[in-house]
Amino acid sequence: MLDPMEVWADSLRDSDYEGWVAYVDGAPIFEAAPFNARLAQPVIGAHVLPHRPAGRNVLDWKGIPHERVHRVELYFCRQRYQQPVIRMDRQPGNTALRFIQLKLGGLVLESGFGRGDAMGGPRRLGIRGYRIGYWNPAAGECELFEITPTERLHLGRRRHPCEPPPRGFGLAPHVVGLTAATA
Repeated sequence: MLDPMEVWADSLRDSDYEGWVAYVDGAPIFEAAPFNARLAQPVIGAHVLPHRPAGRNVLDWKGIPHERVHRVELYFCRQRYQQPVIRMDRQPGNTALRFIQLKLGGLVLESGFGRGDAMGGPRRLGIRGYRIGYWNPAAGECELFEITPTERLHLGRRRHPCEPPPRGFGLAPHVVGLTAATA
């Protein structure tokens, strides 16, 4: 019998899809890219994901049932990297493991200094890369990778995602889905 995750992975490799894919119970959930007119417009040449209307298989990272994610794949910068750029699987029986995903971007602000608002306000740099990894609280281990158009870096393994370096990565608790009740 064919593994549904492998069937989807094969079809994604041959597509032009970019973004993360989280497999929940064997079915893919794709990264949402909602349209928001209130966001700053991207600078010319910025990498932005095409608008994907909300649907059954399109969610924001925070909306995914993380305790049921079995695999995460990242499709990014297809002109440079083999696809997927990175793939992580949950070890069988490890229900505590949480996957981590952050988009790297930025905002350009013009000071003006008497020139007026030549740029028309702030501009987004778009997606400059991703940080992706996992946190296994049972093992006291967190591992992160940074993927940009020019590099694929292993940021290392640390004890906890939220503790300051060198024991952790200094991430905010909400980034890894922690609340006061679950921290």
